[in-house]
Amino acid sequence: MKYKIIILIMACLFCNSCDKDKEMMSSVPIYTPYAPSNCNCDCCQIESCFKNGHLMYYTYSTARLLNPIYKNVFFFNFLTAYIDSVSIREGFSFTYVPKLGRQTLIRAGELDVSKSCSYNLSIDDGDVPSKDKYYLDTTRSNFVEITHLDTINRIVGGRAEAHFKIKDPVNKFDKSNPDKVDLTDIKFYGSYVDW
Repeated sequence: MKYKIIILIMACLFCNSCDKDKEMMSSVPIYTPYAPSNCNCDCCQIESCFKNGHLMYYTYSTARLLNPIYKNVFFFNFLTAYIDSVSIREGFSFTYVPKLGRQTLIRAGELDVSKSCSYNLSIDDGDVPSKDKYYLDTTRSNFVEITHLDTINRIVGGRAEAHFKIKDPVNKFDKSNPDKVDLTDIKFYGSYVDW
């Protein structure tokens, strides 16, 4: 009887510690300024923006797509890390026509892929998409503005803004995920690669 009680207490302590680890992982609010993902390629750069009013750092890369269907469309891919520098927590991306000036971004998957924008969350170490889906809020101002474009030296610079809302705010998979994500003061300046 004495041993059964000790085993029962140890089992409870073990389960409680597992729950604490899960609680710590899920309790990190999504707007925490995570360290950028640790990318070792030459095309990755680090910059910052504001997400729901909080400073957020991200790693990003820019590529000019050479696929005949999307030829000469630029693709921006932004990643942030979850707690460590390996596990990707979230990412957003947009594509645009490489020309100077301001262009309105539209929801990813619509007909004009040259100006689409998306925001995605990941769980595990970044290879499992979250069940919580976000869509571009087309009632808000979503744009990319190219202020510098040098096609000879392959440098592009500018700023962007994008606003997203969760598909199902009532039945969220992860209750710590916000109902909306406002990305403002997105900055980028650097080299791009052909892809």
